[in-house]
This record gives sequence, C-alpha cells and structure tokens, in this order.
Amino acid sequence: MGWEAAFIRRWILEHARAGAWIWMGLGLLGLALAEVWCDGWLLPLLLFWVWIIGYVDAISILTIKELRHRMDRLDQNCDPAPLLAWCRSVLRQNPGSVRYRVYEGFCLLLLGREVEALSALERVEGRRKLWRQPDSLLLYVVCRSDLSDPGTAGQWLEQGRRAARRQWLGCKTLLEALEEQELCLALRQGQTEGLEEAMKACLEKAPSLRLRVAWHYELGQLFRALGRPEEAAEHLRFVAQYGNRLAVRGRAEELLEPGR
Repeated sequence: MGWEAAFIRRWILEHARAGAWIWMGLGLLGLALAEVWCDGWLLPLLLFWVWIIGYVDAISILTIKELRHRMDRLDQNCDPAPLLAWCRSVLRQNPGSVRYRVYEGFCLLLLGREVEALSALERVEGRRKLWRQPDSLLLYVVCRSDLSDPGTAGQWLEQGRRAARRQWLGCKTLLEALEEQELCLALRQGQTEGLEEAMKACLEKAPSLRLRVAWHYELGQLFRALGRPEEAAEHLRFVAQYGNRLAVRGRAEELLEPGR
C-alpha cells in the first residue's frame, strides 16, 4: 500500500485548489444537513469552520512533508529539477507562497540559471513571512549573496545574522550555516588565509552528497588560487564525477580541461 498512499497524497497536493472546492462543497452540504438536526446555527457553523481549517492544515503538513522528501532526494542525487518542478506545481496553486518561491530560486541557482533565480527571489523581497521561516531565510540570504558581486554579497549574510540573533528566531544552525557561507565569500573576495583548514572541516561534517560536492568545488577553487593545481584537480574531479545536474559540475569539467 506504500506507493498507493504516496500516489494519492501527491495527487491531492497537485490538485489542492480543486480539492479545496470539493472539500468546501461537502462542508456546505453537511452544514445544510446539520440545520435539519441541530437547533440553531452556532454549532453547525463551528463544525463547518473546523472542517475547512482541518483541510488547510492537512494540506500544509502534507506539502511540507513532500518538500522535505524532495529536498532529501536533491541532497543525495544532486538533481534540482524534480524539486523545482514540485515547487512550481505548488506555486501554480498558491502563487503567493514565500517558502516555495525561495526554494524555486534556490533550485534555479543550483542549475546555473542565475537570471531566473534572481527574478524568483526578488518576488519575496520584503515579505514579513520570509523572516519567520528559518529554512527559507537561510536559502534566501545565501542565494542573494551568491548572486551579488563580492563587494556587496556580505550585506545579505549580515541580514541573516541579524535575524538569527532575534529571540523569536534563535536558530543556532542558521548562524553556523551563515558562518560557513562567509568562507565561500572570503574566497570570492580573494582571501585565502586560514580557509583550507576551515573548508576541510566543513567537508568532513557535510551531511549530504550535495554539500560534499559544494565543498570539494570550493576547495578546488582555493587550491587553484594557492597555485596547487594537482590538489585542485583532485577536488574538481570529485565534483565532475558526482555533481550530476548541478551547475558546478560543468564548471569543474571546464576547469579540468587541459590548459585551464
């Protein structure tokens, strides 16, 4: 029954808007029937709102669960396309979703489609809900930093740090991730001192293949900057072998070409 349940869940999520109308219609039918059996409208109306809120909460829980599942798949197989397709499916039904717009931009950036990624991320700039979702906030500021020139990229990371220090967010993981992103920014700015040890530590504790690929790429770039081409090539070969559909795979392959 596992695949049947998964199919039904995904069908419901992909047709959530139509499902909402069906659910509301059933609720209105129940409301009409309740009028016959109940004395007054208070209890039927209360039950009707519970019915509607229950649907909204169920869709929200199922959607986030599916998002995490697809994010886990991305982390392990380095292919952002399925997650991008899922986010766009959700956004067709709920164009105002901050979380899925950020994840859309994140996937586009991983695929090397920077212009489209920036366009998606700019659509949520200034939205209050963004700052109440630690996962969305982290992806947002990291992506905006990556899409900015080295001179201004640090401003986005500082925004993330200020938000993370607020008591209502208080996310230690977020601060740690921002500190790691600062290593990448330092390399983009031409700094190399102390980065080798710090980046190797990040590589050792990377929990997924996608993050290992990312740190191998950064180390490859670092060793190129340090004039150590053999060590750089070792890291870049890992990226070329395991990067799958990530944009860094193509960049690594170009850097591995003779004469580069």
